Amino acid sequence: HEEILRIIKGNLQTRRSKKNHVYLFTGLLKCPKCGRKLVSRVQSPWGRNKKYYFSYRCHRADEHLCDNRRNVSENIIERWLLANIKQKLDEYETEIKLKESIPQTKPKQDVRKNEDRLKRLNNMYMMGNIDDVEYLEMTRELKAKIEEIKSNESPEVKKKDIEQLKSVITRDFEQLYHTLNRQNQRALWTSIIKEIVIDDNRPIDIIFL
Repeated sequence: HEEILRIIKGNLQTRRSKKNHVYLFTGLLKCPKCGRKLVSRVQSPWGRNKKYYFSYRCHRADEHLCDNRRNVSENIIERWLLANIKQKLDEYETEIKLKESIPQTKPKQDVRKNEDRLKRLNNMYMMGNIDDVEYLEMTRELKAKIEEIKSNESPEVKKKDIEQLKSVITRDFEQLYHTLNRQNQRALWTSIIKEIVIDDNRPIDIIFL
């Protein structure tokens, strides 16, 4: 509980509307059609409970620039997150461990090795130890090899520390979450989640920070 409160305190930058509403997921949702961030909407209180209804929608649809006209219910997103976030964190941890277990090649070292060979070849040519035809052929081969290594170079897998996420998303996460007000709930989500992936009008995945 203390860890959650500490994170909330450091991330308390709540977006409010002109009517002082707090939207839990503003900035965390993208349109599955055009990739733009969804904007928040609110419907006035109605029904017996007189509660506001919050949702998210692609504003480009209103300008006829996107054909995604579906509203995404905040209640549906919230319920899905609370039901699935622990499982998604476990999957995320497994994915990180798998990536870290794969032996990483040393492309930079391979590039330097071939660049050194190219320098030695140039010196040999300057000293007259090889003829023009052999020099040009070997130079082409080495340069092609260097370019091939660079083009196939995969981004280095960064080791991610998920211990902070694990210290927040515990067994009693949902119980603690419901003790927070909306302002703190939003601060919590934005401190652990980069994006909530949606398909049609429902969440399907979480991208953690």
